[in-house]
Amino acid sequence: MKDKKTFSLDELKQVSNGDKKFVEEMIAIFIRTTEEGINDMATAVNENNLKAIADLAHKIAPPCRHMGATTLLGYLNSIENAIRNSDKNVDIKELIEKAKKEKDVLISELKTEII
Repeated sequence: MKDKKTFSLDELKQVSNGDKKFVEEMIAIFIRTTEEGINDMATAVNENNLKAIADLAHKIAPPCRHMGATTLLGYLNSIENAIRNSDKNVDIKELIEKAKKEKDVLISELKTEII
């Protein structure tokens, strides 16, 4: 097990003013929306709907920023930028797979915070 977490709750805890229930609710919402968003991205890849993929990456990015999920945020930014800039050298499908794997690790770690 690695020592370094894939996220930071510092910002969330700061805005919560010590409200543990608020933090847990925000984590639960983050888990649900991130899971849905990345699953929708995978579906959009199969449909070759690049605009939907870029829009989803854009939508998921700010919550990742607030959760300190920098690795996942990096993948999402790369996906969105590659699509918006029509960069054919970037393998979008591969980046989404990496984002999915990172999301799985992130969510399993976050779930330990709300037990």
